[in-house]
Amino acid sequence: MSSDIPLLEDTGRGFSIFYKEKHLYSPRKPYESAVDRVKRLSLPADITGPKKEKTLLAEKSLIFIPAIGLAYGFKELLEILPAGCHILCIEADQKLMALAFTQKAAAIPSDPRLTIVRTADPAGAVKTLRDIGTHKFRRLIPLYLSGGFHLYRETYNDMQKNLEEEIRRFWQNKMTLINMADLWVRNLFENLLSLPEARDISALKTAKTILVIGAGPSLEETITLLRNYREGYILLAVDTALPILLAQEIVPDYVFALEAQIANLQDFIPYAADSSSKIPLICDITSNPGVVRLFSPNIFFFSSFFFPLRLFQRLKEIELLPTPFPALGSVGVAAVYAALNITSGPVLVAGLDFSFPCYKTHARGSPVNLAMLHRAGRLTPVGFASYEQVLCRPLLKLKGKGGGEVVTDLVLQSYSVQLKEHLNNLNRVYDLGRQGLPFGARPINNEKELAEILKRPYRDNGQAGKDKLSIIKTFPASSIDKLLRGEIHRLEVVIEGIKTDLNQAVIANSREQERLMLLLEELDYLYLHFPELKLESNRPYMLRVLHSAVTCHNRLTRLLSTTT
Repeated sequence: MSSDIPLLEDTGRGFSIFYKEKHLYSPRKPYESAVDRVKRLSLPADITGPKKEKTLLAEKSLIFIPAIGLAYGFKELLEILPAGCHILCIEADQKLMALAFTQKAAAIPSDPRLTIVRTADPAGAVKTLRDIGTHKFRRLIPLYLSGGFHLYRETYNDMQKNLEEEIRRFWQNKMTLINMADLWVRNLFENLLSLPEARDISALKTAKTILVIGAGPSLEETITLLRNYREGYILLAVDTALPILLAQEIVPDYVFALEAQIANLQDFIPYAADSSSKIPLICDITSNPGVVRLFSPNIFFFSSFFFPLRLFQRLKEIELLPTPFPALGSVGVAAVYAALNITSGPVLVAGLDFSFPCYKTHARGSPVNLAMLHRAGRLTPVGFASYEQVLCRPLLKLKGKGGGEVVTDLVLQSYSVQLKEHLNNLNRVYDLGRQGLPFGARPINNEKELAEILKRPYRDNGQAGKDKLSIIKTFPASSIDKLLRGEIHRLEVVIEGIKTDLNQAVIANSREQERLMLLLEELDYLYLHFPELKLESNRPYMLRVLHSAVTCHNRLTRLLSTTT
C-alpha cells in the first residue's frame, strides 16, 4: 500500500489517516485522543484545595493548530473558547488539506472564530494573522491535534516562532508608542524649523566604503585598526561612539542620531566644546531638537515611519517629508540601513555587539563608561555598576559570532534579528567585530582581508571627495508656515467641536459627531500615545483628546510665531 497518498483507515472507533509511513492519529481511539488534548487545556488549580478550574485558555489568545488532520477536536475547542480568542489552523500539505475537506469522517465547523489556511510559508502565516488582526491577541497557544505536525515539524516550528514574534513585536511597538509617540510628534514639529537650511539624506551618494561605528565593547579591539586605515573609508559614527572616537583623535565624517530624548545630549559634549568642529549630522526628523540645533546647518534628515500618521501624508504633499525609513528602533541598525542607502560600495561594521561581553554595555570612553568610573569607590569597584545594571535585565545566553555563548536580552536579540532581515544576505556588508550576536554580515577575520576590501576600485563618476551632494529634496521655508497654519486651523475646529459636544446636555447630533470623528482621524497624532487601540467617542476619552489638542495648539502657535 503506497503511503504517498493520504488514506483514510477505519479503526472501528473512528477514522485515522495513514500517510508517508505514519498514522496521524491513534489507531485505537483517533477521535478521543484529539478531544482529550483539548480537554487537557483545563486543569485543576490545586488538587489539595477547593475544586476550582484554572483554564490555560486565557482570553485574547490565538490558538495555533499546525496540521488540520480530520479536524478532530475543533468542535469541542470552539465550545470552551474564551472571549476574544481565535483558532488558526495551518496545513502545509496540499493533499492533506484536500482530504480534510472531502472526506466524510468529520464535519469541519463553520465559525467566525476559526480560520483554516493552506500554506508552507511562515510569512503566509504572519499575513493571515495580520488579516485577522494582530491587535486582538495577547499570546499564542500551540495545540497539536494530529500527527500531521511531525511530517513538517521544522516548517510548523518556524510558523509558530514567526507568529509569536509578530504578536510580541506588535505589543512592544504599542508600548513604545505609548511612551514615545507624543515626544516624537513634538520633536517633529520643532525640527521643521531646521528644514530650510538642512538637506535630505538622499543628497548623500557615494561608491566608497562606509564604516559604521557603534559603541559596543568590541569597539575597543578595533580602534587601532580604524586609525591605521582611516583614509580608506567614510566613517559614520553613531552618537554614543562620538566621544570615544574624539578621545582617540579620530574625527568621523558623519555622526548618526536617532534618540528623541535628552539621554544622548552628553554624547556631544566633546563636540560642543570644540567650536571648530563641522561634522555633519544624519538624523531622524524626530531626533532631539537640541542635538539638531547643535549641528545646524550641517544636517541631513530622514524620517522614521513609526506609525502611518495622516500627518506624514500632508508633509509629503508639500515636500516637507524627508526620505522615509522603516521604524528600526536601534541607532546601530538604523545607521547600517542608512549606510546601505548612501553607498553602492561595501559597508563595514564595528562595535555592534547586541550583547554584554564580560557584562559590559559600552566601550571605554563612552558616557556610560565614564559615569561608571566617576561613581567607583571602595564600596562600588570599577565594573560593578555595569555588572549590576546588566543583571537587572532578563538575560539570555545565545550562540555568538565565534560559536561560544554570549549574554544578551530580548531587546538586543530582536535588534540583531531585525538587522539580519534588512541585510537579507547582502554580500557587501562586513563585520569587524568578533564578539556578540551575529546579524547577517560577512566576518572579516584579519587585517589582510580588510586591506583587500578597502583597495577595491570604486566608481565616483569623475567626482572627487568623500561623497557627492545633489540639490534634490530641498525643503521650502514657505511650506513650513503653510503646514503649521493648516494644523492650527484643524486643531481649533476640533477643540471647538469637542467642547460643544461635551457641553451638550442632550445626545449630540449624529452628523456632527461623525464630522468630528473624521476630523480627529486626520489628527491621529493627538491620541497615538493613548493606551486604547482605536479612536473612541466616550466622554473620558474625549476629555483626554481635548487636553492633547489644546497643548498641541499652544505649541504650534509658539512655533509659528518664530517663523514670522
